[in-house]
Amino acid sequence: KQHPTQTNMSESRNSKKSTGFKRSRDKFNKNNKNKNNDDRPFKRKKYDDKKNVSLDDLSKRQKKQVKRTHFQILAQSKTYWERIRDEQNTSNEERKNLITELLKLLDGQLLNLILKHDGSRIVQSCVKFGTPIHKKKICIELKGKWLSLAKQQYSSFLVLSMIKNASTNEIREILFHEFSGNVLNLLKHQEASDIIEHLYKIGDDIQKTRFVEELYGNEFVLFKTSEVRDLKTVLKQYADKKQNIMSTLSRNLNILITKKLVYQTIIHHALSEYYKNAGDNDKDTNSKALSSEVIHLIRSKRGSYCAAQCVSYSTAKERKKIIKGVQEEGYLMSMEEYGHIFIVRLLDVTDDTVLINKFIVKHLIDHIDDVIFDKHGRLSILHILTPKSKKYFPDYDLELLEPCFVRNTVSGESYRTSKKEDSKRREELLNKVSQPLLDYCKENLNNLLRDVYASSVVEEVINHAIGDKTPILDELIELCSLDDNDYDNTNNKHKNKNDDKKKNKNKNNNNNKNNDKMKKKKIDENKDISEKDKKYILKRAYLKFDDIEEIKREFEEQKGAIRRKLTGKQTYDKFKRVSEDMEVVETKIR
Repeated sequence: KQHPTQTNMSESRNSKKSTGFKRSRDKFNKNNKNKNNDDRPFKRKKYDDKKNVSLDDLSKRQKKQVKRTHFQILAQSKTYWERIRDEQNTSNEERKNLITELLKLLDGQLLNLILKHDGSRIVQSCVKFGTPIHKKKICIELKGKWLSLAKQQYSSFLVLSMIKNASTNEIREILFHEFSGNVLNLLKHQEASDIIEHLYKIGDDIQKTRFVEELYGNEFVLFKTSEVRDLKTVLKQYADKKQNIMSTLSRNLNILITKKLVYQTIIHHALSEYYKNAGDNDKDTNSKALSSEVIHLIRSKRGSYCAAQCVSYSTAKERKKIIKGVQEEGYLMSMEEYGHIFIVRLLDVTDDTVLINKFIVKHLIDHIDDVIFDKHGRLSILHILTPKSKKYFPDYDLELLEPCFVRNTVSGESYRTSKKEDSKRREELLNKVSQPLLDYCKENLNNLLRDVYASSVVEEVINHAIGDKTPILDELIELCSLDDNDYDNTNNKHKNKNDDKKKNKNKNNNNNKNNDKMKKKKIDENKDISEKDKKYILKRAYLKFDDIEEIKREFEEQKGAIRRKLTGKQTYDKFKRVSEDMEVVETKIR
C-alpha cells in the first residue's frame, strides 16, 4: 500500500502537468485563431498614402514605416530613383530633368536622408548621373558637414562618390578645406580612411604635401605651406625641431602600420620621406614593424622604395618570413613596373641562397616564357647574370641596390646588414640558373633574338652563364648563314613547334584526314602563283603571325597581374581570325 503522502504528491504532480498542458494549448489556439484570415502580415498589401487607412488596420511593420520620419518623402523619391538608375530605358535628357525635380523635392532635407541607407543611395545616384550644377548644389547644401558625414556608416559612401565624381575645382577645394587639419584622426577611423586616400589621389602636389605634413606634428596642421616641398627642406627650415619632427612622424607611422593601413599611397609617401631622412638605426627599428606588411607597398613607386629599404635593413629571420610570404607571386611581382626592384633587392641581400632558390628563383624559371619577354621581368634574371649593371638599371634603382650599414650602439662600429660576400652569393645563384637558361635559349633562340628584351638575356647568358655554350653558338651561326626566305620559314617552324608535336600525335584521327582533303582542294584551286605574289604573301603572313605571338604572350603574362592591355575575348577573336588567314596563305605558298 502507498503512503498517503505519496498519493497526494502524485496527484499534485498530475494536476500541475495538466494545468501546464492546458496553458500551452490555450496559447497555441490563441495564436492560430486567425490562421485562415487574410490579415496576416505577409499577405497584407503595402501602405498607400492616397487611401485613408487607420493605424489599427495596419501591420506592425507598416505602423513603423508610417511613424518613421520623412517616410513620405522617401517613398516619393524612390519612384524618381528607380527611373534615374535605369540606364537602358531612360535617356540622358530625361534623367537630367528627373534629378532636378528630385533635388527640388529634397531641398533642405538632404542631411536627414543621407544618414539612412536608402536615402544615401538615392543621393549617390544623383551625384553619379547628375551634371556639374547638380553636384555643386548638393556640395554647397552639405557644406560644413562633410567631416561628420565621413565618419557615419551610410553617409561615408556618399562622400566617396562625391570625391570620385568631382568634376570641378570648386567642389574639390570645398572638400579639401573641410578635411584638412583632421588627416591623422580620419586615417585611424575605420570608414573615413578610404576617403582620405581617394582625396589624396585627386589632389594637386601642394594639397598632397599639406596632407602628408600633418603627420609631422600639430604645428604643420595650423601653419600650412604654399609650396611643394619634401621633408629634407622642412628639416633645413626647422633645424632646431628636427628630433621632434622625426619622433612624431615615426610614432604616427607605427600607429598606422599596427592598424594595417600600409596599402594606402599617402602612407607610402610619408614612409619614403622618413626612410630618406632617418638614421640607419632608426630605419632598422622601423623595418621590424614593416616586415609583415611589405607586400602591400609594392604597387607604387614610393612604396617599392620603402619595401626595398625594409628588406635591406631587416634581419635574417624577418627576410625569411618575407620570402615565404611572397612564394609563387614572386614572378608576378618581378613583372610589375615598381615591384620588380623588390625582388631584385631580395636576390641582392639575402644570405640564405637555398631558401631564395626554393621560393623565388624556382618560380622564375618555371614561368620563364613570361618573365624573359617582359620589360621588367627580365631584370631579375639579368641581375643574377650581371649584378648592378648600368646598362639595364637606371640611377634611381642603383641607389637602392647599394649596401646598407648599421652602427652598433655599444662599440660604435658599423657593420653590413648582409654578412655573405656578393661574389659568393652570385656564384651560388648562377649555378642554379645557368643550365636551365642555356637549355631554353638553345630551343627558342630564333624567337629570343627577334625580341628587344629577350635578346639582351641571350647576350648575357652567352657571356656569363656557367656551362657548355657551343650548341647555342652553333645554332646562332646557322641562323646567320640563312637567306631571307629561309630565315622566315625557320622562324615559322620555331613558332609552330608545339603545334607540330600535337599534329604528329593525332595523325591517324579522322579530323586530320578531312583537313588534308580540304588543303588539297585549296592547293589545286590556286596552282598558278607568281614569285612576287609568293614573297608578298609570305611577308604579310609573317607580320600577322608575329602580332599573334605578342598578343598571346601579353595575355599569358598579364593573367594574374593588375594591369591588362587586352581582355581574353579580344585576344581569342584576334588569334582565331589571324590563324584562319594563315591557313589560306600556307596553302597558297605550297
